[in-house]
Parts: sequence; structure tokens; C-alpha cells
Amino acid sequence: MKVLSIKAAAEKLGVHTNTVYNWVREHGFPKSFEVGGKSVWDEEDIDNWLKAKKESSHGSSNAGEAQAV
Repeated sequence: MKVLSIKAAAEKLGVHTNTVYNWVREHGFPKSFEVGGKSVWDEEDIDNWLKAKKESSHGSSNAGEAQAV
């Protein structure tokens, strides 16, 4: 398992860290968990979330929150 910090997760997605936290609260983005007192995300969870967003959008450019990805 590869874990990503908030900064690394945001960089992977091409968004600001605040956007990641917003997606967690409002758009079903995977929740973080703590390792050594730091919040991290499982990269596979992020990849699966992206895949689900892509499948649900059916190639539409109007995919709402996923358009920034």
C-alpha cells in the first residue's frame, strides 16, 4: 500500500489541498487515516474514486466536482 500526504494527494489530483478536504466532506472522496500522527490517504482508494468518477461521467465534461481532475 502506498500512502499519500494531503499535499501529495492534492498534487496527484492537480487541485489545492482545501479542495481535497472539500471533496471528503461533500463528494464522497475517500477519508484519510492516521499514520504516525499524520493524515494520509491510500493511493489505491484515490485511484478507485477517480475511476468511479470517470465511469459515472461517461466522458461528459460536465462531471461536476470531477472536472478539475
